[in-house]
Amino acid sequence: GNNNNSLVVVRSLNSKSLRVKPGQLEISNCLGGQGKFARWNISSHGNNIYKLQSNHSNKYIRISPKGNGGEVDVRGTGGKYTQFRIHLIKDINVVMFESVVFPNKYLSADNNGNVSVYNGFINGNQQCMFEVLTQGNNCNNNSI
Repeated sequence: GNNNNSLVVVRSLNSKSLRVKPGQLEISNCLGGQGKFARWNISSHGNNIYKLQSNHSNKYIRISPKGNGGEVDVRGTGGKYTQFRIHLIKDINVVMFESVVFPNKYLSADNNGNVSVYNGFINGNQQCMFEVLTQGNNCNNNSI
């Protein structure tokens, strides 16, 4: 596979960014802006499979084997649990992240910024939709 990395901000539809939690870097939430906790290296591994690595902790977000794919953490080291199949939804930037190991389990974020696993068929479920912004389409790189 080709390892094209780029630095991105991943924004949930509550307009907050996916981040590692300050002081608890193995936990993620969607309460971030565009600062260091909310920057991710996205890498492509072919077949629409991608990994998201925290640019701050160097760990990967994953749907963990705990509870048969029931939990999200940021403890991955780049193995199979960190692989997500990306589904393009609307335009070029709005996607859903489906676990490769646990099909039909998706990253989701609720309106309060809690990140969890959504299990099942998605039909317009906005909690599972994320906007992926590269540094190029972040006009405001200095906000927290």
